[in-house]
Amino acid sequence: MAAQDARLNKAYQQVMGQLATDPSKKDALRSEQRSWLKKRDYDCKLDHQTINSSCIVGKTAARANELEKMIRF
Repeated sequence: MAAQDARLNKAYQQVMGQLATDPSKKDALRSEQRSWLKKRDYDCKLDHQTINSSCIVGKTAARANELEKMIRF
């Protein structure tokens, strides 16, 4: 799980850095990311106290892929 979290965070920071000159796009991405995190956590809950870790890893990897595609090289 830590590896996918690291990928996600790295990609997010890179995209945010590229948007430094466009505050509205930066704010939009921040808002989108916060919404995505809430939805991921909600979708991966098995019950009130239990979270499906493989669900978290899979959704985090998919989001990292999305963000990595946004990076301009």
